[in-house]
Parts: sequence; C-alpha cells; structure tokens
Amino acid sequence: MQNKNEKLESLKSQFKELSKKHFDKHFKNEKEGKEYIKKNETELKKLNRLQKEIKEIEWELMTEDEKKAYLDEVEKIREKHSNG
Repeated sequence: MQNKNEKLESLKSQFKELSKKHFDKHFKNEKEGKEYIKKNETELKKLNRLQKEIKEIEWELMTEDEKKAYLDEVEKIREKHSNG
C-alpha cells in the first residue's frame, strides 16, 4: 500500500509541474492553439497519461464504501444533467 501512495504522490507532483506549464493557456486563434499543441505534444500526452494513472491509483486505494459513494455521486450527476 505504501508503494502505491508513494507512486501516487510522485505522479501528482509530476502532473502539477507540467500543468503549471501547460494549463490556462490562451491563444489568439485556432492556428496558434494547434501550433502550441503540436510543439508540446509529448508533454501534453504525458499530462494525459499522468492524469489517467493518478485516477487509477486513487481508485485502487479507495475502500469499497468510498467506491460506492463515488459511483453514487457520479450517477446523481448524470441523472441531473440528462434531465436538464
């Protein structure tokens, strides 16, 4: 369990550093945005991979009750937004 917690913290740290660099960017036009994505494709893919790994480990570390509560909340959100 400790290894997963350590790995989770490491992944979160990496994600935080990369997100500081790439999140909250504003572009003048679509061309500029596409150029940014192309130029930073490797790091942006790494951000995506890190996010997925973080979610997977967080899920693995949840108790059964926490998983149930999470899934119940997701279902409530889906119902709320599907009836709107």
